[in-house]
Amino acid sequence: MPNVTAPHLEVVPRARLAKELGAGGLLISPGLTGLDVMREIAEDDSIAIPIFSHPALQGSYVLSDNGISHSVFFGQIPRLTGADATIYPNFGGRFSFSVEECRSIAEASSSNISQLKTIFPCPAGGRSLQSIPESLKVYGNDVVFLVGGGLFRQGPDIIENCRYFKGLVEGV
Repeated sequence: MPNVTAPHLEVVPRARLAKELGAGGLLISPGLTGLDVMREIAEDDSIAIPIFSHPALQGSYVLSDNGISHSVFFGQIPRLTGADATIYPNFGGRFSFSVEECRSIAEASSSNISQLKTIFPCPAGGRSLQSIPESLKVYGNDVVFLVGGGLFRQGPDIIENCRYFKGLVEGV
């Protein structure tokens, strides 16, 4: 999933090129491109591949008592803009979201809102492979785990680390 985040006039051409080159989905940071750019790509039938919303530059909107709730900002708004999954900082990682805040995002990603499609929660941000069993208890099976550096911290063999990760997810 290539990141096609760019200035407005470049995002759609990048998204089309990514699809043409075989991308199975797109990563867009609406905090950088604007929410409406993600909606524009989601509604473009010539692109029509999954979109993951990345939270770059969005944390300050939820980190004070005067901000927007985690569930609305990372759960409902990405749905309204056409995302298929919402990436957000997971509890226990390198950011300060709590279990309750993360659970509220996941619930908002799939709660009944008229005819609005549900999306996948995608907890991320410093995840370790050891956190997967606990996370599955919080999120259930309708979740996409973004595990980057955690795969490399497990050991030097990335293929074996991926097998271990797969076993963790399938074993719970």
